[in-house]
Amino acid sequence: PTEPFYGIGNEGHVSPPVRGQRNAWTDDTAIQSYFRYQEARLNALIDIAVHRHFFFSVSGALTQLRYSHDTHIFPSIDQVYDPETLTGFGTSTNRAYGEAELRWDDRAPVTLWEPSTVHASGTFAALYGGYSHSLDAGGQDFFHYGLELQHYFRVGVGPRVIILRYHGEAVTGSLDQVPLTELPMLGGGWFLRGYDYARFRDRIAMVGTLQYMWSLTANSSAFIFT
Repeated sequence: PTEPFYGIGNEGHVSPPVRGQRNAWTDDTAIQSYFRYQEARLNALIDIAVHRHFFFSVSGALTQLRYSHDTHIFPSIDQVYDPETLTGFGTSTNRAYGEAELRWDDRAPVTLWEPSTVHASGTFAALYGGYSHSLDAGGQDFFHYGLELQHYFRVGVGPRVIILRYHGEAVTGSLDQVPLTELPMLGGGWFLRGYDYARFRDRIAMVGTLQYMWSLTANSSAFIFT
């Protein structure tokens, strides 16, 4: 019932919560608001090991999405943004999605004496693309594609590791065609640390990270990142 929404776009400053009817497609003013998000999903996945480190997967999904106003925290999304510019809001959206992915992953510890849970060297690379088809009358179709790159440089025992990471994701549909939660997002512990979950949404999202990590125990590590 409290999925966050800060508008669409790159605006870094969060404005005070005020009531209004802003156009979410054209006004990138970031105001923290909330909405109720319900999802039902049926998913199938086939993952094939082509080589020891090389994988190919295909997946398909049937999804029903529902967005409505929040009743727990002020302000609700429809008190800040015009509901007509919140794609999928106030209705049930049904979609079919198919995706193919190529993935390389040879990340691993370097020695038997270092934690098996910590990657000390290697590369992870994933390239994927999918097609989202609307099952609703008048709905629009779009492509969804992305790239994930990670490389680990071991610089010392422990291990001590320098990690380079890039994540990019995009959809081809316009803002009036792509449901809110189908837009690429940044923010939270996995994408763009230091910002709240779902802090940024837009048709294209990219983030790059440089991180220095050292293992403290088998189950804990410390790191500095930018």
